[in-house]
Amino acid sequence: MGVRELQQVPIEVPIEVMSCMSHVPAPYLKQLAEDREVFNELPAAVKQQVYEYDRNLLQQDAVQYIAAYKYELGTILAALNMSQFVRLRPRLGSEAIKQLREMVGSSSKVYSHLVELCEVRLKESPSPYLGSKELSYCALRTQLLMALHDCSQRAGVGGAKAAAGGSRAERDFFSRVRESLPLSGSVKRQRTSGSLGPQQGRNRAAVYDSDSDDAEEAAAAAGEQRDYDGLDAEDACGANAAHSQDKWLAEAGMVLRDPPAMHMLAAEVADTLHRCMLQRQLPCNVPQLSWLLRLMQLGVAARNSLRESRFVTPPHPARDLHGVWAELLVLLAEGEMEAQPWEQERQRPHRAAALGNDGQQQQQQQQRGWQLLVNEYRRQEVVRRVVQALLLDRLANADLLTARSLLQLLLDSKHLASPAAVPEYAPFAYSLASLLQELVKSRGLSARSAFWGAAVGEVLLALVDADSQVHIEVLRLLLGVCKELPPATLARYLGHMLAATAASRARASSQKKKFASISSAAASHAAFAHHGVPGYIAGGAASEWSDGFRTVRSLKYGGSSDGYSELYRKLVVVGGLSDKQELWPAELKQYMQELEERRQQEEAARHAQQQAARDDEQQAGDGDLF
Repeated sequence: MGVRELQQVPIEVPIEVMSCMSHVPAPYLKQLAEDREVFNELPAAVKQQVYEYDRNLLQQDAVQYIAAYKYELGTILAALNMSQFVRLRPRLGSEAIKQLREMVGSSSKVYSHLVELCEVRLKESPSPYLGSKELSYCALRTQLLMALHDCSQRAGVGGAKAAAGGSRAERDFFSRVRESLPLSGSVKRQRTSGSLGPQQGRNRAAVYDSDSDDAEEAAAAAGEQRDYDGLDAEDACGANAAHSQDKWLAEAGMVLRDPPAMHMLAAEVADTLHRCMLQRQLPCNVPQLSWLLRLMQLGVAARNSLRESRFVTPPHPARDLHGVWAELLVLLAEGEMEAQPWEQERQRPHRAAALGNDGQQQQQQQQRGWQLLVNEYRRQEVVRRVVQALLLDRLANADLLTARSLLQLLLDSKHLASPAAVPEYAPFAYSLASLLQELVKSRGLSARSAFWGAAVGEVLLALVDADSQVHIEVLRLLLGVCKELPPATLARYLGHMLAATAASRARASSQKKKFASISSAAASHAAFAHHGVPGYIAGGAASEWSDGFRTVRSLKYGGSSDGYSELYRKLVVVGGLSDKQELWPAELKQYMQELEERRQQEEAARHAQQQAARDDEQQAGDGDLF
């Protein structure tokens, strides 16, 4: 360590001395950061000081766990399951969270550096739409904070410092949100070009909405001039909005962008709209609805805020409350009046059902309302998430007529036509397939119904490549109804799914082979093995190379086993396709042939292994006899 008197002393002695020091001198920290062998023997408190001194070392050690976290099974299922709002403490079983929590310890600087690393990863994610892998950075930020909180709770007063890194920055999160996004109350008109204080935090920006119409125009279109939630018209839509330098807004947006949190907000908005319909309230008269929508918008805009360094509170949705949300409320009301439980065969155009010539003007107005819904669904992610939550809610409550209308809204928007948008729909596709499985088991839905044709034939098949878990759930759904489906239809479904996922499966197979070769090479290299990927990265439903290899690729079909392969075999047998190969499309024929070749190779390898074991036993017996 550069101290001549200590060169002949066992390494344990200076390490023990440093463990008793509250602040190790910087020259020693520099040497410790450069000597990996000594660094590995350091106690946690000294390692934290080294991490504080050398951020590059911290990033080098932390980045592999950040990459690993997004492919842990708990992370994947929490992001995909829209009915799971509260995480059942998956952080307790998360190896990545455990390692990061030990790295943080009681250091607020290390925690801040890790949070910043998550922010950078989210900001630099290239995908135009955020899928579960990109949103894992938001989930990690939240779960790391909660893990530190759990640690302090278990340790009691003496261990309360373990969460100091996060609690100091997060303890007033909800109070700040309430100050910037008040649920109700009167706020006077502010005309200023400067930044507003927390109590007057009415910061707005057009970045949240491409439309910049004044609230007066929206109110005039609705036939009334009034304040919304106690706000005057100028304050409601953000005229003369001031940009805030509070980066905590983007950090709050990352917390709200955590998939379970966003699922919960969307479900709460859907429930609030349903209560408005039952209580005959207009959306503009429900302060809680506008507050929930602004929270969702704050989360949706988190990445753009970080990219543009524009940290502003979302504007009051005065125009949308009189527009898209009012139209959506009417759609729910009509479904409540007309629908019968499990009435799936009848399809109703949105509020323009069979109007004659006398109702031509009214019909045109109805069509304008439907077109507004279609346009806003295509333009606003908040609208898309709420519509998807409403669709699942109506389907679970046996309102197939409203669910069918919402499904038609999704199809009419043609938002699914963009391949880049498919990852965004992974939670909806997974949850829809899971819910349809339950309805099929309870005989609440038939595979020959019109709703099935739209939900499966037009939506799920278009989204099957969103994630490997979506692929598996759709296969499980088909397995439950394959006896009801005509063999030709089942064969067409399987062929379409194989064609849609061909590129992802081929890429995953190639990357898994490279990963296996790198892992085997790392096992024989001691220095590299220390920095190598932990074993848990390669397990679970999906896997990826660690960011430590600097060669990250999206593997939607990784993992230690291909669960969907066995499902294809079962579908062919149970669905009656075994003896009807003339119905098989080319993709199904090729895939089944690959499965058969793989089975033969595995059987030959197993037979060779058994033969080798018998030969070894025979040689051992001959040696004993000799």
